[in-house]
Amino acid sequence: MSEFLDKIYTLINHHLNYTKRLRLSMETGVAFQHQSERECEFGRLFYGQVYPCANQLPAPVGSVILEIEELHRKFHHTACYAHDETKIKEMYHLTDT
Repeated sequence: MSEFLDKIYTLINHHLNYTKRLRLSMETGVAFQHQSERECEFGRLFYGQVYPCANQLPAPVGSVILEIEELHRKFHHTACYAHDETKIKEMYHLTDT
């Protein structure tokens, strides 16, 4: 379990790097390749192994999984429409929640 949680933590940090790369893209004008919430490495792990089990787990755990899904989906949706610093700050906030 500890190894799995370490991997999750690492993948969450990937989203901080995603945000930094998006900001750099906005500053330099270089095109940015967006990924959906299911395309990123965290999403593939989450939707492949964790999310399908949400209804089979105790209610408090299932609720946390659903909350994570909502935050993750919102992060990628925000990234697709990020054209200014306000959206970048919102993305940082979502990764820090």
